[in-house]
Amino acid sequence: MKKNKSAVLSLVLCVALVGSVSAAWTENWWSTWDGEGADNLWSTATNWNTVPAGMVGEGTEILPPSYNRGAQINGSATIGANGPVVNSDVGSIEAFYLGTVADSGGSPTFTMTDGGSLTAISTVNIGHNAAATPILNIEGGTLTFEKNLNNSWGSPTINISGGILNCGGLRLANNGVDDGTNGTTMNMTGGTINTTYFDLNNGTQTRKMVVDLFGGTINASSTFGMDEDAHLDIRNDGTLIVAGDRVDLVNGFVDSGFITAYDQASLVIVVLDGSDTVVTAIPATFALNPQPSNGATVSSFLPELCWTNPDPNNPGDTITVDVYIRANDPDIFDPADPNVLLGDQLVISEPVECVSLDSYPLSVGTYYWQVNCYDPGAQVTTEGNPWYFIVEDNFAPEADAGDDLAGWLDNGVATAWLAGSATDPDGDSLTFEWTAVGPGNVSFDPDNTDPSAIASFDAVGEYTLTLTATDDGDPPLD
Repeated sequence: MKKNKSAVLSLVLCVALVGSVSAAWTENWWSTWDGEGADNLWSTATNWNTVPAGMVGEGTEILPPSYNRGAQINGSATIGANGPVVNSDVGSIEAFYLGTVADSGGSPTFTMTDGGSLTAISTVNIGHNAAATPILNIEGGTLTFEKNLNNSWGSPTINISGGILNCGGLRLANNGVDDGTNGTTMNMTGGTINTTYFDLNNGTQTRKMVVDLFGGTINASSTFGMDEDAHLDIRNDGTLIVAGDRVDLVNGFVDSGFITAYDQASLVIVVLDGSDTVVTAIPATFALNPQPSNGATVSSFLPELCWTNPDPNNPGDTITVDVYIRANDPDIFDPADPNVLLGDQLVISEPVECVSLDSYPLSVGTYYWQVNCYDPGAQVTTEGNPWYFIVEDNFAPEADAGDDLAGWLDNGVATAWLAGSATDPDGDSLTFEWTAVGPGNVSFDPDNTDPSAIASFDAVGEYTLTLTATDDGDPPLD
C-alpha cells in the first residue's frame, strides 16, 4: 500500500512539474544574443534567441531584453565581434551579463553609440567566467547600471571614447583564477564615468587591473581605492575626481607607483579643488626628430647630434636638456640604479638642440644617445628613449663631374675645361680618373687623373665623360 501511495505521489509531483514547464513563456527569462538578425542592433528581435523546445510558443523569437528580463551576451565563432550595438533608446532591462561562459571562437562585445540609451536595474557582470574575454565599448550615448559594474572572473576590456557611463559602483577587481596575469583593462580616451565608488582593490587575488585614463573624466562621488595589482596611468586631459579630501590617499598611490603620468615620464598632479580631489597629469615633453635619424649608418666624422625640443608647458619658458651617449650598449644608466650613469654626458642643463662631437671621437660600432628635457613650468624632467646610430669605418666618396658642356670643332679639335670634384665623408685622401665614351678620340691635359683637366675632342658627336673618385680607406671605395 505504501508502495502504491508513493507511486501516486511521485506521479502527481511529476505532473505538477511538467505542468509548470509546459506553461506559457514568461518574461522572467534571460534573452540571449545570437546575432542572427539582418543587422547587429540591440533593438532587432531576430538577434535574440528563440523560445526553448518544450515551451508554449516553441521556436518563436524572444523579444529583446526588457524591464522584466535580462540580457546575456556570449562569444562564439559565428558571433565574434558582432555583438549588439545600441544606437537608440532601448529602455530598461533587468540585468546585464557580458561574457557568462568561456569564449568559443570570439570575444563577446557590446557597443553603445551616439543616440543610444540603456539602463540595467539589477545585476551587472562583465566577465562572469574565468575564460571569458568580453569587450564593452562606449562611443557615445548613455549607459546606466543602477547597481555596481563588476568583473567577477574573466579578463574583460572596457573601451570608452565618448558618451556617459553611470553606475552605482565601478569595481574592476577580479575574483577569478589567481594567476597574476589576466584581469580587467580599461582604455578611456573620452567620455564620462559617474560612479559612487571606484574600486581597484584586488584583495587576496593577483590578477592585474590596468586603467589607461588618456582622456575623459571619472567622477567618484564616494570612495576610491587601489592596491599593488592595479595601475592607473593618466595622460592628455584624462581626469579623476574623487569627492572629499583624498589628497594624501592619492599621493600615497602615486608614491607607490600605482598611479603614473605618461608611464612615469611626467608628473601626476593631485589638488584639492573645493570639496573634491582632482587628479591630472602634466603633459610629457619629449625630444623629437633625432639627427642622424634613429638607426642610421654614419661615418666616424659625424660632426654633431641634433634633435627638436618640445614646446614648454608655459609659453615663453625655455626647455633645457641633458644629453648622454654610450658606445655599444643601450643601458646609458644602470638598470639596477637609474642614478648611476654608465655612459658619458655631453651636455648639462643647456638650452640647445644640437651638440658637437668634436670632443667625442667616434670609432666603428653602435652608439646610443639620449636627450632628457627639463620643463621649468612643469618642473619635470622627461627622460627620452635612447636613440642609436651605427658608425662604419669607411664610406665611399661622392663625385661630381660638373655641368654638361657644348662646343665647336676648330681646325678639327674642340676643347673643354672640366670642373670635376669630390668629397669624402671620412675625410680620406682621394684620387681621380676620367673616362670617355663617344664617336671620336678624347685626350686629357695634363692627364686623366686631374679633376680639372682640359679635354680635347676630334670628332663631332655626343660624348659621356665619367669622373671616378677613389679614397685611400680600408678597403678603398669609389
